Amino acid sequence: DEAREICLQSANAIQLRAEKRLLCFDQFIEPALESAVFSACDCVWLCYASDFYGQSAVLAQAASAGKPILARTGGQIGNMCSKHGLGICAEPHQPNAVARALTSLMDHCSVSQYFHDGTAKFAESRSALAFGQAMLMLIPANHDQSPKRQTPSPLM
Repeated sequence: DEAREICLQSANAIQLRAEKRLLCFDQFIEPALESAVFSACDCVWLCYASDFYGQSAVLAQAASAGKPILARTGGQIGNMCSKHGLGICAEPHQPNAVARALTSLMDHCSVSQYFHDGTAKFAESRSALAFGQAMLMLIPANHDQSPKRQTPSPLM
């Protein structure tokens, strides 16, 4: 997208790319490589369209890996990022705002630790165990009070 290209063509980004300190994966990552990519990265830029209102597997994976998110201001992903302390939001068409957000994420250990705590809590709340516990809470405590299912009689 145009905003990404503007950011990647800035003098700082060019220098960081030459030093191999800024890598951009704007592609599908094969499942076999996901763990390595998330382990190697410092943060994840999720620049979904502002009208995107779905779930993001990448958001959940980044949270599971404890990586802070740089999300677009507004929209579902930006709102989740803000609400759960997963990272920082910025408007992607404003390269200076993106640069400030990235600097904030990377330059301050306390900020990175704060977001790591948020990502850990978010990932834990979306784990298979948390899902199972939520489902179990939907089962009535006293099975005798639940409606009885009638077995249909076989057709003859």
